[in-house]
Amino acid sequence: WRATASGRIPAESRSPPVSLSLSPALSFQCMAMSKLNAEVACVTVHEDSVIAVGTEKGRVFLNSRREIQTDFYKFCRELP
Repeated sequence: WRATASGRIPAESRSPPVSLSLSPALSFQCMAMSKLNAEVACVTVHEDSVIAVGTEKGRVFLNSRREIQTDFYKFCRELP
């Protein structure tokens, strides 16, 4: 799923093409890590989109703590 810093979740069809290719790649990496008995939570910022993926536990964690995604988005925007 995707969210912007404002907390609104834009329609999937409005996502930039790079974001569409990032999400499956990140999901694949999470699945590979889970096969090693690892739990994964990944937050990625691309332009104005925040992509959060992970194992089931990782997604539950990120869904219950949206401020992590918002804080990371703001942190990335503050850096030169």
